[in-house]
Amino acid sequence: MKRIFVFFLFIFLLSGCAFFRHPPAGLLVSSRPKGKVFLDGEYLGDTPFREDHLKSGEHTLKITANNLSWSTKLKLNPGVLTVVNRELAENEASESGEIISLNKGKGLAVISRPTKAEVFLDGNRVGETPLVLEKVRACDHTIQLKKEGYLERIVKVRTREGYKMTVNVQLARKISPTPSPVELLPPPSAEPSGPYIIVKETGTSFGLHVRSGPGLGHPVIEDIKPGGKYPVLGEEKGWVNIRLPDGREGWVSGRYVNKIE
Repeated sequence: MKRIFVFFLFIFLLSGCAFFRHPPAGLLVSSRPKGKVFLDGEYLGDTPFREDHLKSGEHTLKITANNLSWSTKLKLNPGVLTVVNRELAENEASESGEIISLNKGKGLAVISRPTKAEVFLDGNRVGETPLVLEKVRACDHTIQLKKEGYLERIVKVRTREGYKMTVNVQLARKISPTPSPVELLPPPSAEPSGPYIIVKETGTSFGLHVRSGPGLGHPVIEDIKPGGKYPVLGEEKGWVNIRLPDGREGWVSGRYVNKIE
């Protein structure tokens, strides 16, 4: 099973910093699920959280949500906004996220945990982590990380002239589905009553992703094969809500199905 998490993370220079001898640092924190933000043990607020007037230097950041918790050492650089995004989970192997920071210099550095993840910049493979690219245009970019056995991760960033961007990513392990002794697809002759969809050929080995919601930002809950027929429960912005054979509901892209009334 493959999942892709997409986050649009942009780092901006903090306005007015040139007037201060020691410019403040900024911090933007988001998490899933929504959590509480602590810096050096002090509660600052709930995610999504932003503060542009923090003391630069080394800090300890902690995010908690119900019984979930994550913490890290974090350096806040003066005059820029550091972005932290975190997918909290009950075990470390299932957690993922990224820390994006700027510092004086040039280029782009991509670090990952685990290492040796393939890096694609704007769709082109540029190497494996840890990776430093000295020449990167100051504009919007899409960074994609892939590694066998881990979920892909896509981050959109905006690089700045005169600053080196560091993107530090943690990848989550893929969770292998429990093998099923029976084929879950309905037999070819069994057509659902009412509107239903037939899955088209997708050109992939896994077939078509079924997601928990209408959009790429929602996690994959199942993969279904071409030719399968599934009842239609609703539609939203190019996505179709279907019912799986085990009773669960999910969403598939309307591009890869034929709808039968």
